[in-house]
Amino acid sequence: GKKVLPPSNVKLQTPAIVFEDAFKNVWGLAKMECRNYSLSTEKPNSGSTCVHMKWQDQKDCQWMEWGTSWTEWKGVDMDNALQDGILEFYVRTSEIIRADLPLQVGFQSYNGATTYVSLKSDYSAQKQYGMEWTKVHVPLSAFTWEKDNANPKNVKQLVFKGKEQGDLFIDDIRIFQEAN
Repeated sequence: GKKVLPPSNVKLQTPAIVFEDAFKNVWGLAKMECRNYSLSTEKPNSGSTCVHMKWQDQKDCQWMEWGTSWTEWKGVDMDNALQDGILEFYVRTSEIIRADLPLQVGFQSYNGATTYVSLKSDYSAQKQYGMEWTKVHVPLSAFTWEKDNANPKNVKQLVFKGKEQGDLFIDDIRIFQEAN
């Protein structure tokens, strides 16, 4: 049979700005059953806009995630950043302070597999999440690419996925390497 070639890849350039006030390409920011994800002007960390995620996951809920490509859907080769790369963003909740958030962040590769990390308190600059903006650092080494069958040499998008229930805001998403 004919070999299907993936879209041409681009090497990860860091720092890579994924979101400041707008997305290059995004899907899933919508009101649907079980969830309402949207752009919001309610107290962003910087600029004029942030992402608002509000959800209540029940047994029949589908599409609890939203995703974005910062390269206009070109596959991204992140292999060079797996050791020292960091996914950074800011988050604040609409409710009480908590150690862990019912939120997963992941990278999906063009083979369809996604590697997720749950937002534990270790990733928060304050070691907890609350109503004030908190800087989040998730090392790219925390993602289990191989175990999850995700290909770091051909990344399609960054994905955020609500678990259980939550109400939070996300802003200023970027990927950088320790050196920059």
